[in-house]
Amino acid sequence: MPSETEAMLAAAAGDLLDGEGGVARARARRDAGGGLDRAVWSRMAAMGWFSLLLPEAHGGLGLAPSDAVDFAQEIGARIAPEPVVAAIAAQPLLAACGTPAADTLLARAAGGAAVICAAPAERTDDGPGSAFQGLAFAPADVDVALAFDPPNRRLLALDPAEARTAATVDGGTLAFLADGPDAVLVAEGASAQAAFLAACDVQRLLYAAELCGLMARALDMTLDYMRLRRQFGQPIGAFQALQHRAATHFVDVRATRALVREAGRAFGTQKQSGAAAAAKAAAGAAALRVLKDCIQLHGAIGFADEHDIGLYLRRAMVLAASAGTPRTCRAVFGTARAAELDAPLPRHAVRAAGPDASQAG
Repeated sequence: MPSETEAMLAAAAGDLLDGEGGVARARARRDAGGGLDRAVWSRMAAMGWFSLLLPEAHGGLGLAPSDAVDFAQEIGARIAPEPVVAAIAAQPLLAACGTPAADTLLARAAGGAAVICAAPAERTDDGPGSAFQGLAFAPADVDVALAFDPPNRRLLALDPAEARTAATVDGGTLAFLADGPDAVLVAEGASAQAAFLAACDVQRLLYAAELCGLMARALDMTLDYMRLRRQFGQPIGAFQALQHRAATHFVDVRATRALVREAGRAFGTQKQSGAAAAAKAAAGAAALRVLKDCIQLHGAIGFADEHDIGLYLRRAMVLAASAGTPRTCRAVFGTARAAELDAPLPRHAVRAAGPDASQAG
């Protein structure tokens, strides 16, 4: 069960997003050609959304990532188009760097004055001006994107406005980042790398939570439709074949939500990266599976643009690829799991297994 703090955060998020128009706002934003509503962003910042995980010493709420899981589910349920998760991950990342450049960016992010997002990315080559192939949704209309340069172990602040862009299926715009002459060095070395990887873990966990909220709401919409739509003199939900499909997806939602909560509890332990990646991989795959079937269960109207169920599918497609596709996240999980297995056994495990357990191959 969520704690009182988690429940309050989730309720506040739902109230604000409903007050701003709910799902209708996502449709209006798509029809208008995308773009970030700075007024809505400022209201989100005023409620402390982006400083949820920022340590209290830096003026944040100092919550754990697991405390924001229900909050992120509410965002997903209303398919909010703003890059909320990426902004939440950026502030503790900057705080952990502790450099003058990071402090300057953190001050700009405070109160929503600047839109700063963490963007998990990998280089495609080692030369100057090389492109970053984004694994996360890096919106072109944010002010600063924080990307990591693995070969040189540098955290860079990049301007998406100068990057090549491409439209996403939910009406947003993706920026392909490049470390040109205007890139600002924020931090470097092992500490910068560790801070960035932690930010990636946060994004994977909260994107997974968003996907849980999204597919739960989409399934509710579908069940409502199955109760109302009649064929052969009865609601289509009375047909056992459709009931079985709906029941399967009910299990998908519940099982994925449980996995995400378990991943949240792994934060701060050795299992953090693997758990976050596993949750994101499972949530991405489950959401696409559930949403595609929800479209079919709606029949012809599900394929019509006028129905909101299609907006949920498009948003699921974007979120499933953000901070790593299911395939990428499975690879991250495999790497993290291998590292766990190479680690020395805990002392109590060695004692339980006998004196030679630590030498076992």
